[in-house]
Amino acid sequence: MKKSLLYSAILMLLGLSFTKCTPEENEDLPVHNSQIIHNAVTDVDGNQYDAVILGEQVWMKSNLRTTHFRDGSPILNGGTDTFSLELPCYFQSTSTLSVSNGLHYNWVSVKDPRALCPEGWHVPTDEEWTEMEQYVGSQQQYVYGYESANIAKALASQEGWKAYSEVGIPGHHPEANNATEFTAVPASWCVPSNSGTYGQSAMFWAVSENNADEAYFHCIDYNSPIVQRGRADKEFSISVRCIQD
Repeated sequence: MKKSLLYSAILMLLGLSFTKCTPEENEDLPVHNSQIIHNAVTDVDGNQYDAVILGEQVWMKSNLRTTHFRDGSPILNGGTDTFSLELPCYFQSTSTLSVSNGLHYNWVSVKDPRALCPEGWHVPTDEEWTEMEQYVGSQQQYVYGYESANIAKALASQEGWKAYSEVGIPGHHPEANNATEFTAVPASWCVPSNSGTYGQSAMFWAVSENNADEAYFHCIDYNSPIVQRGRADKEFSISVRCIQD
């Protein structure tokens, strides 16, 4: 199977269903009730990150963009250095968009004991992603319509999404996105020979393996109201959000 089709195939295998919202439901501008911590943490490269409090968790408000592990060890640039599935690598998510898109990291770098995230922070587990999503779904101001799973719009950024006509999804009326201030940007994914299309999805690693070949990710798509949970080949490089210990 071609790598460009692998992500779609993964979602199909999972049997994911999309909850559709009716056109009669209106999208209002978001009411921001989250607590923001400005300059909450600085990585080893000197990049500063705001954080957002969601329930009992504290998350970085933007994607990780360090090129070194916590101890200062360099991470290979997979776009210019020799790439190996056995070595930690990062990739630029795009060459033309802002630093808020962060970098893409392969699975080896996510699991490396030298740690991607700054001191006091870590790559979230599958369970921690689920806890955050369940909290957001329990807060009616973050839910579109009547289904508690319809929270993608509240987590998605207000810019960059591919347009889509269905209401209640990140690609429709994007200025109404991001009520949580989580600011998930659609930086997509990449593998050494190919990459996804910017604007279609925001994919994030969970530091949880499904088996020897796959690990879990959580994803917001431009055309779905829900946050999807899937399994990606460890060859993928996708975004990382850090959560406070």
